[in-house]
Amino acid sequence: MARQIVPVLALLFSTAFLLAGNGLHGLLLPLRNTAEGFSTAELGLIGNGWATGFILGCLTAPVVVRRVGDIRAFTCSAACAASIILLNGLFVAPVWILLRAGSGFFLAGAFMIIESWGYAV
Repeated sequence: MARQIVPVLALLFSTAFLLAGNGLHGLLLPLRNTAEGFSTAELGLIGNGWATGFILGCLTAPVVVRRVGDIRAFTCSAACAASIILLNGLFVAPVWILLRAGSGFFLAGAFMIIESWGYAV
């Protein structure tokens, strides 16, 4: 019984951390934008970048999973998303639009893999 629960718990804990981090990033980035003096248009483009990246990630992730498998695709998606989100602290510029699109792209892949992975376990 314990051998069946441990993989599911690992998946649930990683999902909880991923969702909490994404939620905090989505909440704090607009606050940082306004503190840095970004315009409303730039703030809207940053939000739009995440949605565009998320849609592209939803379309691309199944192809990647079929090619390399669930574990490798999830590892790559989560690592790339974390790296891109950390880059937001290095650059305070409208380049955040591209960074946010990248984080949306990789988080869409990670979320898709998490949802399909639960059925495989």
